[in-house]
Order: sequence, then structure tokens, then C-alpha cells
Amino acid sequence: MWVEREHVVRAMKDFTDAIHVRSRGRVDEFLRDEPEATREALVEACQKNGISVEIYVNALVAAPALAELEKQSLLTAVADAPDPGPYDAISRESPSGQPGDLTKPRTLP
Repeated sequence: MWVEREHVVRAMKDFTDAIHVRSRGRVDEFLRDEPEATREALVEACQKNGISVEIYVNALVAAPALAELEKQSLLTAVADAPDPGPYDAISRESPSGQPGDLTKPRTLP
């Protein structure tokens, strides 16, 4: 049966998001120790996107790129976001220095 990759990718996103939430950041342990909860998350994601689990699995088998995408999505869920560094905050100051941060002393022209 033919299915659009978009449905599979959306189901994959919903599945990996659900795994990340349910595992509380311990994806490897969750996938290993909670097979029924993992299957439940996959069933819910597939239903939400209008495909069956069988179609989802067959799509991954037929397209190795999709299988790799699922693997990488789960790995991404395992890893915390990188440290954003000093640039994580958006500067409210204009390049000229005014009108920006109102807590700074200003000299008016």
C-alpha cells in the first residue's frame, strides 16, 4: 500500500515527542523497559495521523532514510538541548544604543 511520507513523518514526530514526554528524558531506558507504553505511543501517533502501525513500520522498512530519521529523532530526544551560550537572550537594545535597555543611564542630545 502506498502512503505519503508526510503522514509517516508526522506520525514519527508525534511518536518521538510522546516518547520524550513519557520517558522524562530517559528515552533509552523507557524504550527498553516499557515496550507496552512505547507501542501505545506509536499507536496513538499513527491514529492521530490517519495511518496504521503496520503502514508506519512498512514505510520504515521500505525507505531506510525514514528508519534513519526515526533513529535520529529518538537520539535527539535522548540528548538535552545544547548550552545556548551567551547569545540565548535577545538584545532589546538597538545598534545605536537607544531606545533600548531602559535600565541604562542615558544622555539626551
